[in-house]
Amino acid sequence: MKKPDDLIFYIFVQNKHSMKRKTYYLLPLIVVAVLISACSEKKIKKTQEPGTTEVSSDLENISWMNQYTLVKDVARSGRYSSKVDSINRFSFGFSNTFAHINDTLPLNVDVSVWLYYSRKGINSSLVMSIDSAGKNVYWKGIPLKDSIKTAGNWQEIRNTFEIPKRIIPDELLKIYVWNNDKSPFFLDDMKLVFHNK
Repeated sequence: MKKPDDLIFYIFVQNKHSMKRKTYYLLPLIVVAVLISACSEKKIKKTQEPGTTEVSSDLENISWMNQYTLVKDVARSGRYSSKVDSINRFSFGFSNTFAHINDTLPLNVDVSVWLYYSRKGINSSLVMSIDSAGKNVYWKGIPLKDSIKTAGNWQEIRNTFEIPKRIIPDELLKIYVWNNDKSPFFLDDMKLVFHNK
């Protein structure tokens, strides 16, 4: 008789003439591997430099926000990018509480993101917002209309956002690109570097 804590799964298979019991030892290993993979995808990569936390996504593995915008139309790296248009106006982006970023609250965050515009002059903004108990308490958008110098090429956009001083660990930070135009564009390879207090 096997004990429940043996971590062995039993599956009963109905046969025409008898009930056969099969023991699957591989199934627990698969379950553990899937759980480890899921946890590692959401893990925040911390740099070796004291006082900073770096988080990055090539849009292939990490689940942040607005994954429904991911497409295979055009990508800077890997297979996926985030398509932002008049229907899906908010790009794939970072979303996490300050408590999950680091043990100390950040002073600011350096943002790097790559954009592909089909034409120049698209009204869009790089946005940082903070929500508390489901309500927005801070919003700042940096216009990108004049930042795109040429169309049809991937271009890196960089900006530093100052974090408000009156934040608490449970508040939710979001960083994304907002399309305030009808023309579509694509986003890929987002990197955030938090400078901590």
